[in-house]
Amino acid sequence: MQCSKQKSSESLKRKKACKSKGLKPPQLGQPVKLPVVKTQNSSYTFELLGLLGSPQFADVSFCAENTGVELAHAHRVVLCSSSWILNALLNVQGVPHVKSSSLKAAQRLLLVKENTLESLDTSANIKNRQVHNPPMQIHVLDPLLSRCLPETLQFIYSGNTKWHMFQNAVREKLVDAKDVKDLLEKVCLLLGIEQQQKTEQTAMMRTTNATSWLGYFFNSPVFHDVVFKVQARCKVMAAMFSGHYAEASSCEVSINAISTDTFLSFLEYLYTDICCPASVLQAMALLICAEMYQVSRLQQICEVYIITCLQSMPSRELASTSLSIINLLKKAQFHNAEQLSSWLLHFISSNYLIFSQKADFLDLTGKLSFILPVDMEIYLL
Repeated sequence: MQCSKQKSSESLKRKKACKSKGLKPPQLGQPVKLPVVKTQNSSYTFELLGLLGSPQFADVSFCAENTGVELAHAHRVVLCSSSWILNALLNVQGVPHVKSSSLKAAQRLLLVKENTLESLDTSANIKNRQVHNPPMQIHVLDPLLSRCLPETLQFIYSGNTKWHMFQNAVREKLVDAKDVKDLLEKVCLLLGIEQQQKTEQTAMMRTTNATSWLGYFFNSPVFHDVVFKVQARCKVMAAMFSGHYAEASSCEVSINAISTDTFLSFLEYLYTDICCPASVLQAMALLICAEMYQVSRLQQICEVYIITCLQSMPSRELASTSLSIINLLKKAQFHNAEQLSSWLLHFISSNYLIFSQKADFLDLTGKLSFILPVDMEIYLL
């Protein structure tokens, strides 16, 4: 009780001294409204459709059976990501078992040339293969499928989610209702849609986000044509592999200054359009990688993840955490994460009493002064 009385007496004396000198203690008003961080809409489907329109990286050539005329280009990994039937048809090992009757029916629609199946051998070391193998030839045996092959491929590359649009496109091209029904049944067979699932709703449920099956081939030797040597859908990578750079003619690409886990997470996003960082530090590392390869949407997703984690931290945890928010701010500013850096500045100023006790806070006094209340600048000076 004596200690308490003594402290209150000393506090009262300090207040009187401040009044006599005309100084007021700084008052921190309501926190400034934190900036809203926005993310771009996903362009995953659009980018896959862009691949369909360009033969540059295509490794499949569809040909008419009778004339041998080339009908379209495609990519094995996308075709196989849409259906286990197509996996079996292309003789991909390690996929779920497919009914022999379904496989035989599919073989009556598409014929894969035997000499091109050799390029599917995943046991061979990539170093012993040519970088640019000739495309695998698939002959379209069915005349209806041959006529509507562009619409069918567009349906597959769009993630098999536009069933009604696919139906309308087929109706416009074939006109005859019997031919339309026949073709739709054949496409359902190739994509593994069961007979009782051929309504629009169930077909969409069965095939929704089918291109996310690309994740099945992520970090897998199946169809791989590049090996990344990490320290010890990307525009930058597109330029690397299609231009006059060394990577365009090499099977191995060295990646420096990025950890293996971070780069695997980056590639997983390119394959699946999904990003699930395990921590704030991993999200920041992934943000830096995204900035390096100019994948702005992934960078924004990492910004949102970091902000969400920091917002959920109570004051006590924020004061005791070993995570350096100041260091996060420096990295965000250096790597052009403008939304995150702006948010962190407001976050630090709103929690000034906590961060002012941190050892690295002195590095930021000049940067914080412009967003703090005027009377708070007494602390900064």
